[in-house]
Amino acid sequence: MNYDRLKSVYSSGLLFVFWLVVSLVIVPNVIVYSVNFQQQIKSTKLWTEAACIWLHFIVALGSFIANCFAEKYIPIETISDERPIVPEVYVSFPSRIFCTWVTSLILRGYKKPLTENDCWQLPISERTVTVAHQVQNCMKGINTRTTNISYENISIANRTEDENRNSLNDLPLIDIKKPLSKYQKKTIFWHALFGAFIDKIIAGGLIKFVHDLFQLTGPLIL
Repeated sequence: MNYDRLKSVYSSGLLFVFWLVVSLVIVPNVIVYSVNFQQQIKSTKLWTEAACIWLHFIVALGSFIANCFAEKYIPIETISDERPIVPEVYVSFPSRIFCTWVTSLILRGYKKPLTENDCWQLPISERTVTVAHQVQNCMKGINTRTTNISYENISIANRTEDENRNSLNDLPLIDIKKPLSKYQKKTIFWHALFGAFIDKIIAGGLIKFVHDLFQLTGPLIL
């Protein structure tokens, strides 16, 4: 965490979730040892185990609370006319969940009408130019693979038909610029879109699956 502060590196919600789960897992043990103390069960072993459990709980809860706060944002020097990046990139994980990072913009819009200069700028990874280039690169990759397959199929077909020709005097002509229509494969846009954002799509699908799973098993557990 100190390394993140010194290097201005903003962690994801991984540590937040980790310490939250650790804190929740220790709670049952804390309750059990608290009940034993209330029943006045005196044992050296019990006192030692209880002290370890409470120490683990305090450390986990303290780490969880520490990860709830956002690190201080050090903006990168930019052009004076350039708008700041949207705070969602560097705010704390709870702020991302409850969207409290947009409060300042709401208050500003309450006091006066918002203009384009009041709005934030999207990060580079989410701008239209970047997204368009990612999809275009995926489409070029798919077209390249499809073209190579078409050229290979054409070469095999021509080689089969002309296997008895003289390879030195009567070479078959292969037009690699215009492959045969029967070997052409149309590029599907959603294939390129899926290839460009496969990591985000899989992450969103897993989150949706876990959410639905909790909704299904929640009433059964309760």
